Amino acid sequence: MAKTLNILVFPCGSEIGLEIHRSLKYSIHINLIGANSVEDHGRFVYKNYIKDIPFFSDEDFIPSLKKIIETYQIDAIYPAMDAVIARLSQAEEELGCKVIGSPVATNDICLSKKKTYQLLKDTILVPKVYENLEAVKTFPVF
Repeated sequence: MAKTLNILVFPCGSEIGLEIHRSLKYSIHINLIGANSVEDHGRFVYKNYIKDIPFFSDEDFIPSLKKIIETYQIDAIYPAMDAVIARLSQAEEELGCKVIGSPVATNDICLSKKKTYQLLKDTILVPKVYENLEAVKTFPVF
């Protein structure tokens, strides 16, 4: 029989975190563990719940997660907020744990309209981007 995977969902109280719970809560192959930096609805939904995680922007965030990964034998982390996805994908190797999501480069592009437009400009119509006001020769500009 296959091993049950310990999946950490952070932040578990976000709408994405709650949707992950609804999608996976009945799987016999997954043990969901919710974690949050703030007290919200996630604490009522996740049977296994870890509170008081440092905010993703805090310097203690990654070291704290590493301890949780070790203590709870976490197999993978499911980030449930855009900025957390980017932060955790950058730290995946340091965490020593699979981060469910896209590669760092993809996250970087998706979190920036400018980079998305640059990537897609030869494929689809994208808005013209002006680097500064002096570059605009005719108005109105949308």
